[in-house]
Amino acid sequence: MRNNRLDNVVAIIGRKNSGKTTLVTEIIRELRRQDLVVSSLKHHSHDDFDIDIPGKDSYQHHLAGTEATAIASATRFAMVEDWRTEGMYALQQQANTAISLLPASNVVIVEGFKQAGLPAIEIFRQDNPRDVEAVPEFRDRMLGLTLGASALPAAVVTDIPEIATSAEIMGIPHFKLYDISQISAWIVENFSKPLLSVSIQAGGESRRMGSSKALIPFHGRPLIEHMVSRFAPIAADLFVTTNEPEELFFLQGRYPGLRLITDTHKKRGALQGFATALEAARFPSVAVIACDVVNLSPDLIEHEAALLEESQRSSAYIPYDAVVPMGADGFEPFCGVYERDRCMGPTQECINLKKVRMRHVLEMLNVCIIDPHDNPLCPEGCFENVNTPDDLKRAERY
Repeated sequence: MRNNRLDNVVAIIGRKNSGKTTLVTEIIRELRRQDLVVSSLKHHSHDDFDIDIPGKDSYQHHLAGTEATAIASATRFAMVEDWRTEGMYALQQQANTAISLLPASNVVIVEGFKQAGLPAIEIFRQDNPRDVEAVPEFRDRMLGLTLGASALPAAVVTDIPEIATSAEIMGIPHFKLYDISQISAWIVENFSKPLLSVSIQAGGESRRMGSSKALIPFHGRPLIEHMVSRFAPIAADLFVTTNEPEELFFLQGRYPGLRLITDTHKKRGALQGFATALEAARFPSVAVIACDVVNLSPDLIEHEAALLEESQRSSAYIPYDAVVPMGADGFEPFCGVYERDRCMGPTQECINLKKVRMRHVLEMLNVCIIDPHDNPLCPEGCFENVNTPDDLKRAERY
């Protein structure tokens, strides 16, 4: 899957010789030390740069007039494409396009792209004359005295006292040049997003609906596509568990990277589908979502994933095995997020013992319960299942 989001992106900006590349490199090393998946993007200062040596075959392809030229080896892939965008929003469009081509990542660090409107950490160094010259402009920008000035940075890295003071007055976080651990911690807190496997469960028999629930029209398209499009933006790994993959092939053409997973257990059932989701997930955090909970909020699933991931890093208490909402009739297990490895054993044990309900698994786990009465991400109707044609009509009204 590609990086489908922009809220995990932060730019490092500054003037020439400010030390942007050094800072970016050290931050990446620190984030990787914490086992985070990091991608990066650098704004090149030369419009006609190339990544292949003039005279090589791929360079000749590009000169001959290809729209784009890709270079691939057994271990690396790169592509050169000519931008066609112009105007005041071109840089923002280019940055967003490039970010969307990166692999799914916890964090994306951008070097440059100052005018692209990305949240930014601005760097100022005392020993760089250009940075010293920029101090009055930065102060005026902070005070709103500069018309048409670029946006205020989200944070500042500096060894210039006046810059640090101005940032503090405006309530903007500021760090010293070599506070890599503190800068990285701030980035993790504000921009890091969980790498989440999202499984849409579409393996039910749909007896009460009278036909395949996944293909029932909902808001003008198949119900399964409604769910896939709803949760694709938060998924680093997206798949549908189904017993009718031939009917759902169209999804793979519309959502590159989506997988169709056939249930691995002979007996069909909710617990077996759950086991298949855990087995198929590529990442430790797995959202398991019923295809018929049509009004479930992606923000709630992402909140659950953040709680699960935070508990893995904490030493204050035992990490959660799952984060699951509690509806009016009990647990809503197919609106929850699970730690794959710790849930697989209990799930298989329940299957072996023929304990077929999800509550049997949840009773064996350390579950963080989401109380919908205290959570704004759980509005009325958010957990309603669409099981009958009447349910479908009611759900469309929300």
